Amino acid sequence: MSNTAKTAVAFLVGVSVLVLIAVANSGPPPAPLTPEQQAERAAKDAKKAAEDAERAAKQQAEDAAKDAERAAKDACYKDWHACADNAMLANSGNATYRHAKIACKMVAEERARFGTPKWPWFAFGSFYKGDNYITTGKAVLVEPDAQFQTLSARWSTPGSSALMT
Repeated sequence: MSNTAKTAVAFLVGVSVLVLIAVANSGPPPAPLTPEQQAERAAKDAKKAAEDAERAAKQQAEDAAKDAERAAKDACYKDWHACADNAMLANSGNATYRHAKIACKMVAEERARFGTPKWPWFAFGSFYKGDNYITTGKAVLVEPDAQFQTLSARWSTPGSSALMT
């Protein structure tokens, strides 16, 4: 039978023929390991097992830290009292903080004397460092890029600010 015919038979018959061909062509069995080779292989296996265990422990610690961080962010999102600092409150999407930003913008627009103010795309995006928003219950919202029209129809950027209680 030609090589092409053997290949065709192997594809028609299936995996069992391929396995038989591989076994038949594999050559003589390997020589048994010496005690030194066995000890070397055991040492390599032990080192690999220790590295795998260390990697798994490190991954587990990272997962636990991420879970704790996620839980803290969820708590801050639901209740501003649970936030760790001003940054966490401002970046959490907390409803109270969002409403304060909206209220500040509305008050600034009501108090504008000459036309409607121009706001940046992300108004009140900056915040003060620290945790005073959480400890005092008052957030100072400042938008330095807001523009208000003056009496002479010029636009100025004095910034707007308001307090949230």
